Amino acid sequence: MRVVDDLPGIQWLRPLGEPRATVAPSPRTGELFLAARRGGPAEVAVRVYPASALGSERQRARLEEEIEALSLLFDDPYVVRLYDAGVSTAGRPFFVMEFCPEGSLADHLATVGHFTPREARAIGVKLSGALATAHSHGIIHRNLKPANILISPSGEPALTDFGLLSLSTPDGDYSPAAEEASPYAAPEAFLPELMDVATDVFSLGAVLYGLLSGAPPAPPNPYSVVAGDDLPDIARVPWSLMEVLRTAMAIDPRNRYDSAEDFRAALQSTT
Repeated sequence: MRVVDDLPGIQWLRPLGEPRATVAPSPRTGELFLAARRGGPAEVAVRVYPASALGSERQRARLEEEIEALSLLFDDPYVVRLYDAGVSTAGRPFFVMEFCPEGSLADHLATVGHFTPREARAIGVKLSGALATAHSHGIIHRNLKPANILISPSGEPALTDFGLLSLSTPDGDYSPAAEEASPYAAPEAFLPELMDVATDVFSLGAVLYGLLSGAPPAPPNPYSVVAGDDLPDIARVPWSLMEVLRTAMAIDPRNRYDSAEDFRAALQSTT
């Protein structure tokens, strides 16, 4: 296993995910490890980024601000718990998080298949509530997709990877160019000055569509999106649920739900 920094109370066990022994850690994704931790849960997930991820004072300040904000979400049952975070003595940013051995919703799609309307609706209600809490603290997720929604030890969907420093530039600002194009991203995702609550509403709608159909809506080319009234119907999905998703995924952010809480209420009203 690659030797990484010593962190107080952490015993490294093994890498998580695909082995990347010959690949340098990316500033966008870092490296993820399973570790044993003293004074808390027996096993935790630790993500370690290269020191180059903090190339400026502004990036370091932004990291501290967002760690403080995320600590406010510690007790939300639909957010992966963040136990500790900071910068190691070697200058590498690290995050010590709840370990979710059941994997992600992307893993479920790959191994089990699509979700039923009832299952997807329940997931949407829970996650839109978690997003509403995050938004109330000024946190925009910016990176919603099935791979970033884990299945917690209690069997609940849990948001992770809020796109902290991994999506920032040396100036400390969010940079969509730092992230690979996601089929779940809102049309304005590549215009950071336009990203707000509505961006997360769109992406959660796209995630739910993907859970129902088994895949996100496929655009005709990489520079377009399938959204709003153009969303194809999904067999066995009630019309009322499809209409909620079409509103959440409207091309114009002004035509989407005004908040994650409004999206949650709309999902609850479907049958």
